Formats: sequence, structure tokens, C-alpha cells
Amino acid sequence: MLATIPALRGQQAPAKTQAPKHLEIPATNEGLPGTGTIRRYDWFRKLWTNKRSKWHRDVERDQGAIVFFGDSITQGWGDDMGKSFGNTKVANRGISGDTTRGMLLRMTGDVLAVNPSGVVMLMGTNDLEERDSAESIAANVREIVRRLVAHNPQLPIILCKVFPSAARKRRSAEDIQRINELCTAAVVDVPQVTVLDTWSLFANEQGDAKKEEFPDLLHPNKQGYAKWAKALRPELAKITSDTHPNKVVWQGDNGPGIGKHIVFISGDHEYRGEETLPALARILAKRHGFKCTFLVTTNKDTGDIEPGSNHITGLEALKTADLMVVFLRFQHFADDQMQHIEDYLNTGKPVLGLRTSTHAFKGLKGKFAKYNEGFKGDDDSWRFGFGEWILGEHWVGHFGRNHHQSSNLVLEPEQLKHPVLRGVTKPHAMCGGYVGHPKDGTTLARGQILDGMTSDSPPSTQKRQQVQHSVAWVRTYQEGNPRSRVFATTHGASEDIVNEGFRRMLINAHFWCLGMEAQIKNDLAIDFVGPYHPATYSFGGYRRGVKPRDLAGWEAPIYDPKKPTRGAKAK
Repeated sequence: MLATIPALRGQQAPAKTQAPKHLEIPATNEGLPGTGTIRRYDWFRKLWTNKRSKWHRDVERDQGAIVFFGDSITQGWGDDMGKSFGNTKVANRGISGDTTRGMLLRMTGDVLAVNPSGVVMLMGTNDLEERDSAESIAANVREIVRRLVAHNPQLPIILCKVFPSAARKRRSAEDIQRINELCTAAVVDVPQVTVLDTWSLFANEQGDAKKEEFPDLLHPNKQGYAKWAKALRPELAKITSDTHPNKVVWQGDNGPGIGKHIVFISGDHEYRGEETLPALARILAKRHGFKCTFLVTTNKDTGDIEPGSNHITGLEALKTADLMVVFLRFQHFADDQMQHIEDYLNTGKPVLGLRTSTHAFKGLKGKFAKYNEGFKGDDDSWRFGFGEWILGEHWVGHFGRNHHQSSNLVLEPEQLKHPVLRGVTKPHAMCGGYVGHPKDGTTLARGQILDGMTSDSPPSTQKRQQVQHSVAWVRTYQEGNPRSRVFATTHGASEDIVNEGFRRMLINAHFWCLGMEAQIKNDLAIDFVGPYHPATYSFGGYRRGVKPRDLAGWEAPIYDPKKPTRGAKAK
């Protein structure tokens, strides 16, 4: 132990840093989740608090890691898991001596807080030492898994069977096998749980640990860890291949949307579509049961979200989509990605387009040049590109000054009974208006330009701006195909959906596009899911240092307001 260094003369010794109360072990079990033992030995209290305090400081660093969650066997592997998994990002959340109830108690701060891309669990041996029942251990494991799935319904989980030990360690082969049987049964109905048979991997003929791998008959040595790592690597490879760098999936478990898949594609430079779309996706998944896949443009070198970068992958998700939602501007995606969009549109399935999607593509070559804004081919097909051919209108011009003039959406009197407008009152949009003259279809709302940024601002006094352009309409993009429904709006900035009337119209529009108008009620749930912190829209004003996986789960913020933005305008 290092000698204590006395305070310098005339100076006070620095105060001991006190760990946050929620990182300490509660004094009693009263009101705590789970069953069985929570250890409170002095050495364990100190270790628990020290470990958890460090991890509390490392939360941002460990975002998106594969978390190893366990006791001393996990802790003993080291912070980098012995470099056993190459470049895979890992986070060790093992505490020596911990029990399943202790892990249940700390999982929110230690595991869920980092929005893991996968979780590897090994637990239960210390419960056995405390003589807790196998039923109690299995119940705690079940509850841990339930909470992981509630946080992220797509989260891959690997449950390692309790390792063999020895009867003289108060861990007989019979008791351990009983625990493993009940824990396996407890998660058999959870599809994203893989049970790894690490008991058979290590057990000798008598069902006990081998001295050459477990010198103390409890903890593995270097040889034992290498064997465990070898068994885990194929399973972790599945996680890293399934965890697409551009994709987040939210899967609802209750509501009319069960069995329906919506794919959201974001890539605009200014209006924070990368905030609007995941917020809508979460509402539709959590509140209404849809499977919602969010794909976004990223920096191909860092993997960070970079709106408008032209780099996107994962559009093969459209193969199973029932609705494609786009918030794009001047994108020229790679041909293999554009092919997925082309294939989707050829099916005649519905499309929902927001704001700059009227000029979604630019700079595409060859067979996909027809998608470009302003396209002029040999005939009228695809005239003016994706915007006009699919959505019904292309880019014409601004009609309202951004950040100075907002818009009230005036509902068309003859369309007040349209399902998309059901329950919609006082919709207001923060972004300035666009000129809008859709070539066909039905206008649902027109924009009233206001001299101010609130819904009660006075209407513009400029005679030219007193014209009310179409700002929301519906149509079909394939003649004679009623399935090819389109809802389009020239609004949709991330600040726009804070307004309940506008947000309700958008949520209704998803249902209508899918032919589910009978499910649209005046009080359809539209509350945000998790924290929503929209950034003020501007060119380049997006949150830096955010990866798609940072949005996973229901409670991750969209986006962390501490993340910096840059307000410089693009040329």
C-alpha cells in the first residue's frame, strides 16, 4: 500500500470524492427488485462503489459497446477482455462477488446507460455460495433479460451457462446443472437470447472444473479465458454483422402495426431529418406496434451521423418494407443502394416524403439519373425527377424566410374529414414555407406565412406572401394502383414536430399510406418516446459525434443536447 502523503502546510487535504448515492448499495432490500441475496460485506461495498463510479464516468466512452455483465469471472478478464476480440468494442461490467440480484439492481446504470450493441452474461455462482435457490437465480436472470429487451427489442443477448466448480467450493455439479436448466428455461421464449453451453465446455467427467483451466476450481486461468473467448467469437461475429452501422431498429410489441415494417431514410443537410425521423419511428413502434427501421447517411470513415454525406448502406431493408419514408436532399447514393429504392418503387408500395424530399437526389448517373432534381428525359416520364414523379412536386423555391417567418397550416375545408386530418388542430411549422403546386392529388393543408416564429404571430403583410401554397397533399404515383399512396409535405423540420397538430398529421399519414385509415382515431397516441431535443435547423448544424447505435432503445436522447453543433452554412 502506498504511504499517505500529508497535506502541505497551510493547505487543507482535498476532500474525498463522494460517489453518487445511486451508485451505492442500499442499506436494506426493502423495495428492491428481484429475490435472493444482495451482498453487503465491507470489501464488497467498497469494490461495488469504486467500480460503478468509474463506469459512471466512462458512460460516453463506452456507448454502443458489447457489454460483458457478470461477477469475478468476468471482472478477472480485464477491461479489454484480454484483447480477445480484436477491434470489437467491449465494456467489462463484472464485479467480483456479485449476485444476480445485485446485477439486477445495477444494470440500468452499468449496462443500459451505454446503449449496448450486445450483452454477454455470466452469473449465478455467488448466489449458490449464499445458498439462494435455483428458482430465485432463474427469476432474476429472467427479469434482467426482460429489462434488456424493454430497452432495446433487437438487442442480442448471450447467456453463458454457469461454469463448473466443485462441491468443496459450495458449488456442486448437481446444483450448477439445476441452475443452468432453470435459467435456460426462463429465457427459452426470448428469440434474441443465445444460451452458450459453457458448462459442458469446461466440465470434467464428474461435472467439476479442471485444475489445468481453473486452478482454484472457481476462476479460469489464461488457458480457460482463451477457451471461453474461442467459444464466444462466432457469436460475437453474428452480433457485429447484425448491428449495421447505419441502422437502428425499434420493434413494437403491441398495437395495430404488428406485422408492418416501416423504413425511414434520412439524409438532408439543413432541416434535421436525422432527428425528425427517429422520433416518428419510435412513436410508431412503441405506441402502435410497428417495426421501424431508421437508416441515415454517415461519415464512412468515422461512422458518425453526417446528414447529407451521400454515404448510406443498409437500404436492402426495403425488401421487407411496407412503407418507405424519406427525408432527403440532393443525394447521390451508390448504385447498389439506389437499386433497392428502385425495386421498392416498382412494387407500387406507399411513400411518405418530408420537406426537402421534393429535391431528394442530384448528381446520379446512368439508369438512376431520372431521380435527379430537374431531370429532363426524352419524354415526360420522370420529368423533374423523384420529387415530381413520385411525390407530386419538385423544388420550386422558398416561400417564407427561415428563422424569421413560420407557418400555420390551414386545413382545406372540404378535406376536414380526410383520415390524415382526423383529430388535427392548429398545426404549425417552424421552418419557412416552400412554393407548392402538386401536379395532381388532393391538397390537405395550405401554408399561411406568419411574421414571427410562434403560431399566434400575425400573418405576413407582404401581398405576395398572402398566397397560400399547398404544404401537405396526398396522391398515388402509379396510375391505377391504389396501393401506391403518397403523403407529402413541404414541412417536417425537427422543430416542426414539437407542435402536436403537425405531429398528429404526420403520424396519421403513416397509417393512411399503409391503408390503415380505420385505425386512425382522434386521440391516436402521438407522445414522444424518450427525450427529444431538436436542434435549431441550419446548414451543418447537426449534432457531432453521434453514431446511429447511440439512438437505440426507447430512452436514448434524440439527440444528446451536450453534443456540439456547428452553424456554418454550406456553400
